Amino acid sequence: MCQKSKPPFVFHFEIVKQRAREFIEKLKETLEMGKHKTPRQDETFLSFMEQHPDIAKNYVKGDRVAAEALWTELAKELNSQGPPQKDINGWKKVWSDWKGCVRKKIAHNKSETRATGGGPFNQFVLSCTEEKIAELCGLYTCVKGIPQSSSFGVQCDNSNESSDDENPTPSTSAVATRT
Repeated sequence: MCQKSKPPFVFHFEIVKQRAREFIEKLKETLEMGKHKTPRQDETFLSFMEQHPDIAKNYVKGDRVAAEALWTELAKELNSQGPPQKDINGWKKVWSDWKGCVRKKIAHNKSETRATGGGPFNQFVLSCTEEKIAELCGLYTCVKGIPQSSSFGVQCDNSNESSDDENPTPSTSAVATRT
């Protein structure tokens, strides 16, 4: 018996199907990764920023050349981990956008806690990575304010102070009574 060979168009169709499967797999990976960075690049970003908190906050103490050298090092590391690949300014923009997104979520959550109610729960849940970014960059302090500090116009609690009868304080006014 003679085996029939596949016609050329069927063979070509098999190649096209295989390439389509490969393309779909790459597309799925890209959609899972996000369009700006991969999860592996996220980890690299966070570990680098934990080692260099001044760069994470965009606060460089005088030596801009050293800061640019660190950004160059980070860009090389991130680009070596696969697509997407960007230049230094591209990675700076990714970091800035990432921080901005986290800051907006925290600000939204704060405004929702001050809301009077009457609607559905409308707060964002921060992921572990977003929590790390907020801690690294001091975004909680930026949005919520410095804890245990008073602002102008806020009434202080004077319940712990003693009355005037127990410890009279000296007065410097001209109307003060003389004994």
